[in-house]
Order: sequence, then structure tokens, then C-alpha cells
Amino acid sequence: MLQIIATVGLVGYLSFTNGKRAINDLANQLQGEITARIQQKLNIFLDTPHLVNQLNVNAIRLNQLNIQEINDLERHLWQQIHSFDSIGVIGITSTSGSMIAVSRQQNNTFNIIITDESTEGELQEYATNPQGVRTNLTKVVPEYDPRIRPWYQDGIATGKAGWGEMFRSLIDERVEIMATQPVVNNDDNAIALVSATLTFSQLHDFLKNLKISKSGEAFILNRYGQLIASSATSESFIQENGVLELIDAANSNDPLVNSASQHLKDRFEDLNQI
Repeated sequence: MLQIIATVGLVGYLSFTNGKRAINDLANQLQGEITARIQQKLNIFLDTPHLVNQLNVNAIRLNQLNIQEINDLERHLWQQIHSFDSIGVIGITSTSGSMIAVSRQQNNTFNIIITDESTEGELQEYATNPQGVRTNLTKVVPEYDPRIRPWYQDGIATGKAGWGEMFRSLIDERVEIMATQPVVNNDDNAIALVSATLTFSQLHDFLKNLKISKSGEAFILNRYGQLIASSATSESFIQENGVLELIDAANSNDPLVNSASQHLKDRFEDLNQI
């Protein structure tokens, strides 16, 4: 009788142990699937600005868009931004100094941002009606030349598609990060810079809307270990003496971000190895 009980107990223990292992394996599998889905969605989100830029580069190089025709560019960009919900601003800046852009507002309306000969050196922002026609002048920045802005100079100097440094918009003061790509002519000379912008609030909102476990978080680090965005915290930067600086994730007030980033730094000497 004792032998039977012992045998049953052993079988029960093995079943319990195997069950725990199966549950752990299933949990790891599910976590891996969740991570893969988050990675897929994040890749799409971050690839979209570059896709928009490439579409506009192609349209200009194929003479479907003329960078000298501001009105045509305005209509094109106003229509285009409606097709990409994640984009905050789409713009085209010529090397002659004219710039036209369309900006998505928080209430999902759209404003036109322009500087050219007609604005006499000003950067002007206009509200639009549902047909994309300019209505009220909402903002003016005097003596504005986009070609001296860091995002323009870096984008032209790089000579290829890439991300710029974060900056605060002169129009609405949102903190943004811009993807840029130069447009070159047949002589390989730059004639314009196309751009598509994400706001940091969009990045935070994107991560917050991902389906993650109640105890989990999603966050984005750059190669230097600085926090770009998080599903838990609202801001990933500080401003000192008028300069925006990203927070080192290892110094974050969020315990999970702090410990996870520290673990990555301990495991990898260079985050590019991940």
C-alpha cells in the first residue's frame, strides 16, 4: 500500500513538474510571439516616414512633381498625409530656400506651413478647410530660412535617407524627430530635401496602444542607450539651457526601464550588437 502511494506521489510530482515546465514553455512562447508582433508593428511605424520620403523622391525624379510649383506641392502633400495616419508632418524644401509642408494637428485637422518668395522671408502657417484650402493665418515666424536649420543641413550633408536629431518645432513647439532624404538631379547635385516627421508624443502613444501584459512595458532605446519613448513614461527628454537632451535609460525613474537597460549594458558592450 505504501509503495502504491509512493508511486502515485512520484507520478503526481512528475506530472506537476512537467506541467510547470509546459506552462513555462508556453509562457515563453507567447512572450516571444508578443515581442515579435511588437517588433513588426514598430518596424512598420518607423519605416513609414522613409516610405513617404521615397515616394516623394520618386515623384520628383520622374517629373510627376515640380518643386517650383508650390501650389501643386501643397495639394499633393495635403492629400498624401491623409494616407499615413502615423505621420505628423510631410514637407519638401528646395535648395533655393522655399519650403512647403502639411502638419497634422491634435484634432486631426491639417495646417499648411510655407515659406517662399510670396511670404517675404516669413514662415507662415495656415489652417485649412476639409477641401485643403487655406483659411486663417495661425502663426508667423519672421526671418525664417529653412536652409540654416540643423535638420536641413544634416539631411543634405548626409546625402542619403536617415534620421535627424530631435528638435522643438518653431510652429507648435512639439518635440519631433524627422526622417529626411535628399533629392538629387542627373548631375548628382541636391535640388531638394524631402522630410517626414514623427512627434515624440506619437511614439509614446504608439507604444501605449500596443497590447502588452499588465506587468510589461515597451520602450525604445537608441544605440547610445538613451530613452526614445516608453509605453509608461510621457517624456523621454529634458531641456537644459534651451537644449533638448535625451534621458539615459539607465537613469530613468521608471524601475523597469532602468533595470532592463542596465541589463542590456551589462550584457552587451555595444548596443549595436543586439
